[in-house]
Amino acid sequence: MNIKEFKELPRGARNLIIYYTLTVPFSITVDLLPVYLFRLGFTVEEVGIVFSITSFVSLIASIILGVAFDRGLPVKIGMLLIEILESLSNLFYALATKVEHILIGNALSKVGNLFGVSYQVYEKDIYPSDKLEKVYSYHFALPELMLLFSYPIIGYLLGFVFTSVEAMRLVFLISSLSSLFFAAYILKLLPGVFRKVKLREKSELSRELWPVIVAQVLIVFSFSITTGIVLDNYIYNILGLNIFFVIVVTAIASSSSLVASIVAEKINTDRRFQMLILSIIILVVYACSMANLGFLNMSQYYIFGILLGLTILMGFGHTLWFIFHRSYLFRLIPEERRGAILGGISSLTRVLGVIAPATAGIIAYRIHPLATYYIQVIVLAVAALMYMLSRRINYKSNLHTNK
Repeated sequence: MNIKEFKELPRGARNLIIYYTLTVPFSITVDLLPVYLFRLGFTVEEVGIVFSITSFVSLIASIILGVAFDRGLPVKIGMLLIEILESLSNLFYALATKVEHILIGNALSKVGNLFGVSYQVYEKDIYPSDKLEKVYSYHFALPELMLLFSYPIIGYLLGFVFTSVEAMRLVFLISSLSSLFFAAYILKLLPGVFRKVKLREKSELSRELWPVIVAQVLIVFSFSITTGIVLDNYIYNILGLNIFFVIVVTAIASSSSLVASIVAEKINTDRRFQMLILSIIILVVYACSMANLGFLNMSQYYIFGILLGLTILMGFGHTLWFIFHRSYLFRLIPEERRGAILGGISSLTRVLGVIAPATAGIIAYRIHPLATYYIQVIVLAVAALMYMLSRRINYKSNLHTNK
């Protein structure tokens, strides 16, 4: 991984990775939002319910928008809509004085996420298919380096220097304004493609592909009920630590993600399936350890130190999974159906996304702050079985073909 090698990538691939890298410091609002809401007086249960309400709104919006864009939406337009809606969302957060403002801001963000499939479709067109592992190494490494540099600085300023709610409001406002710059970046510096993406589209799937899709949806769901409000609640409300410690966890995860992206680049693509299973085993160890973290009889700082160690493990495992899963998935998707299938995966994820925040918030508030990690262990195990099922179907298919 070096500058010369990066420059040899196609211009569109380079510019897209640079775009992802530049947006990182302003994306810190995603990690700040739960703590911001805690500062405004919400409990973890209330935050979860608010997020589920807005997830339901986005699900309804996906149906309406699906009708509007049945003929397909130019990929770059989808990416522009994400920036515009994210700008409005952060503006509502910055000015929020009532729960209605939070609901509107989060709903706008969730509706913007509906177009997130545009990124995947654009990557499919722009990233060279013969260098996917290498490209995704840069795709991960450069944004993670930016996060590792910028997040601790912002976290330190908000945790120890500018500790008021007004300072957090200013961060949301700056993030809102930054989206205007990134909209211009998309228009000027990202090459156009002739592909379109549909927000809803039916397509027949191969038997081998179905289990891989189910595995992705399950893994995304497993993190949606553990990270975010659950983890932030545990650090901020249960351990009693400030925003800096919340942000440090994200930065530490990025450091191990960076290592994982370098490791992934050096692994032979023939071992793609083995790396997928290994990554899930790592994530299961992480989730099981996190589930029992709250039972340790130690000081808050010792517990936080263990949490950081587990976060390093999680960042490494999750990045390995993402890189090899994305490569594995793309090779199973027929070129002419890529928009339909990626859009379908996004829709399945959104359906589970409706119940995830409320489920996470209620369990964390009513049962135990870290109880959702037990659920994650089970879900990850089922995902591993899905990959094995896909592998078995592929083996039987090849055996039948050879006969």
